[in-house]
Formats: sequence, structure tokens, C-alpha cells
Amino acid sequence: MASKSYLALALSVATATRFAGVNIAGLDFGCGTDGTCNVIQACPPLTQLEWDGLGQMPHFVENDSYMFRLPMTGVLNQTQFYNYNMLVNACSSTGAYCEIDIHNYARYDGEIIGQGGPSNEVFAELWYNIVDYWKYENRVIFGVMNEPHGVPAGSVQAAVTATRSTGANSQIILLPGNNYTSAETFISSGSAAALNMVRNPDGSITNLVMDVHKYLDYNNSWGDVDLYVSYLSQQIAYQAANFDVILGYIGWAAGSFATNYILSETPYYNGTGWNDTLTVSTALSPVTNMLFSSVA
Repeated sequence: MASKSYLALALSVATATRFAGVNIAGLDFGCGTDGTCNVIQACPPLTQLEWDGLGQMPHFVENDSYMFRLPMTGVLNQTQFYNYNMLVNACSSTGAYCEIDIHNYARYDGEIIGQGGPSNEVFAELWYNIVDYWKYENRVIFGVMNEPHGVPAGSVQAAVTATRSTGANSQIILLPGNNYTSAETFISSGSAAALNMVRNPDGSITNLVMDVHKYLDYNNSWGDVDLYVSYLSQQIAYQAANFDVILGYIGWAAGSFATNYILSETPYYNGTGWNDTLTVSTALSPVTNMLFSSVA
């Protein structure tokens, strides 16, 4: 099994895979799907803190991966923000696109945003403060929330309105659906219809992109790894052939994950260079995807 995020938007043939990339995880560690977090478990993917996400990103860029999703969660205190900003700066220095991802599942300490937990106004204020810091960075993308469940589109709209009110009008905003933003149920759950009503303050839908996730085994979990590399490669080839509606993909995950983690895309540093996992070298890499030539 493997997991991907898909970004749906029209783009030209020449740039059909320019948003191929991976997650650089670690600052999100320690948080559960109920939004309860233990920041002590966070593993910032920074060289000086053992995990070399900073070294991994230039390696991935060499293989034409130009999109990195940078998950964060927990309390964004001074130390956390310092580490996260270092990660964003390292991403930006590669020339890649950098997605700021709030990884709380639309929850905080077990309570749902806009439904007894933090209000939509508080959520909007959080996004305003985050975006205001990076609003002049054209290659920074704003991911409203990782895998929300049980959350109405009104919370997404609040984040979009707050983001644009900072003056960040040119950057992409990723809109997640319900049910963990599952690609399989994106239409049947009502997510697609609800997000289709989300608008920029000027009434447009410019740079508003639907964000869906998919695990490739039968029950959308983490169990079956036998065929996932082949399936993943086929899916990426299909996406490239349908570039008019699918903007790209981001694999889960590299960064601070150990190489023996079932979904690991973390390359191994051999002392002189990086060795990719089978998932990356065979499927995720735009350069070495085994089926990519069939859609070129």
C-alpha cells in the first residue's frame, strides 16, 4: 500500500508533472487523528537534529520532484516555528513549491473545528497569521487541513477568506474534503459538491484546488504491500495522461520516517549520495517511473 495526495487543476502538457513530490514529515509526529498532540514526539527533519530532510529535498529535486508537503501540528510556539521556518526556507532554496500543511485532522484536543472545538473564527485567525508570514512567497502553497473528518465546508471557506485577506492572492490553496478527504468517497460523501461552492472573496475560484488522498490497498489502510508499487506507477501514468484535470501528486512520506516504515519514501544516505526506496525509484520519481514513458 502507498498513499498519495492528488491535486486537481488544469495545467499545460509541458508542466504535467511539475507538482510531483513527497512529504517531508517529522514536525507532525506525536499527533493523533483526534487532534491530541504530544510535541515531545515531534522529530524535526533538520540535519542538526538528526533527520536530514534538508538534504533529502535537493536530492529529490535532482530527480524532477518539485513539490514538497511540509506537515506541522501541535502548538506553534517559538521553537516549533523556528524549526518549521527553517524547513520552509530549505524547501524554497531548492526552487521547489512548498506546501504548508496543518496536520490536525480538523481537530484540537479531541474537539472538532467549528463544532465545539476552536471556532471557525479562531481557525481563520490561525491561517491569517501563518499566511501573513509567507504571503510574498509565490512558491508557497497553503494546505487548509490534513485529512479532516466530520467538518463542514464552512471551515474551509473561513480559511480561504482569511488567506486572501492577507493579500496572498496568487498562491494556490488546497481544499480538503470530508471523510479524511478520501478520493474514493470524494463525490459520494458530498465533499466535491460542497467544495465547489468555496470562493475567493472576489467570487472567483482562481488557484483553489481540490485535495484528495488515497491509499492503494483494498480497505484504504496500511496492510497490503504486495502490488502497491505497480498500482502506484499505473496511477501516476494515468494522472500524467489526464493533466487537464489533475495537477500532480505528493507521496507519503520521507523526512524523519525510518526507512523500514511501511510507507517510507525516505532515501538512504550512503556517505556520498542518496539511494531511493523502491517506491520512489519505480513509481514516484518523474525521471524513473517505470510506466511514465507510456504517456510521454
